[in-house]
Amino acid sequence: RSSDLGGGKSSTVSSIRDARSLNIQIDTQRLRELEREVKEVKEKLAEISQRDGDMQLQERDLRRDEDKLRSQRKALVEKKHASSQLENDISKRKINLEQLKERQVDLVDEEAKMHRELEKRHSGRVTAL
Repeated sequence: RSSDLGGGKSSTVSSIRDARSLNIQIDTQRLRELEREVKEVKEKLAEISQRDGDMQLQERDLRRDEDKLRSQRKALVEKKHASSQLENDISKRKINLEQLKERQVDLVDEEAKMHRELEKRHSGRVTAL
């Protein structure tokens, strides 16, 4: 009996050791799988972080481009306004020029009329003499 018990003890201890060893192997395998999963998650987070950084840079560039476009639009509006004012000035000057031409024609007519009157007076004096 004592040999059976002893043999049984050693077999039980061996079985317990085998079971512990198997549990350690399973736990080690699980740990490696978890480490691999953690590594994959970290890589994905790094990719996401990189993409987020890239998107922030793109957003900053877009804002800068938008600001440039606003400035250009403002400059164009100002140029359009200035152009409109110049067109108004040109129209006014054309009208003034037409009025001056009409006045010049009137003055030339008036001058011609005065010359005729002077000639009449002069010819009247010459005849009277």
